Amino acid sequence: MTRPGTIDLSAWTVTEVGSGFGVPRQWVEVDAARALVVDQRGIVSVVEGDALRAEPMLDVRDRVLQPTARALEVGLAGFALAPDFATSGTFYTFTTEAPAEGDAPGTRRADTITR
Repeated sequence: MTRPGTIDLSAWTVTEVGSGFGVPRQWVEVDAARALVVDQRGIVSVVEGDALRAEPMLDVRDRVLQPTARALEVGLAGFALAPDFATSGTFYTFTTEAPAEGDAPGTRRADTITR
């Protein structure tokens, strides 16, 4: 029985496109054939058709503070494609950086990334 206000998925086709994500936070449509899965750990994976590409679009795990039970709003906290992404390749990120030795934890930054 489905609770009121929920969708009964038995009438739908559900296709798994990937698994093993750490903390997936966002699904971003690129075009009719591609989408991105934004993982808070610092990975942006590419889905083409119904398959997950082996290589991610972006991997910044080595420089972002990793989410934990005590620090949930860290890591790759935001991601957006520029309106002209198809031609420019530009996108934007918000991250919480891992501290360097002796630095205060959690420096937050916004980046514009272009080709």
